Amino acid sequence: MSKLVINQEVLSQHMDSEAILLDMKSEKYFRLNSVAGRAWKLLERGQSIEAMTGQLAEEFDVTPEVLSRDLEALFSMLQEHGLLIEEQ
Repeated sequence: MSKLVINQEVLSQHMDSEAILLDMKSEKYFRLNSVAGRAWKLLERGQSIEAMTGQLAEEFDVTPEVLSRDLEALFSMLQEHGLLIEEQ
């Protein structure tokens, strides 16, 4: 997977163990659970997907293989909605 970055038109707020995202262009809200919210926070910090997978596997009770598959699905969905874009 190529390097993905957060679209500048997306605002985010972390609340408890979740993240709330607002796409300013479409005016749609998205709510991410604790694992997805943590992944979003790591994206905000510019962490690579590979490094993120290792770190999240240590923080949550999930195998790297399952986590990698779930992150790929998450990032694909976020990219489809325009919240993430490929870095150029």
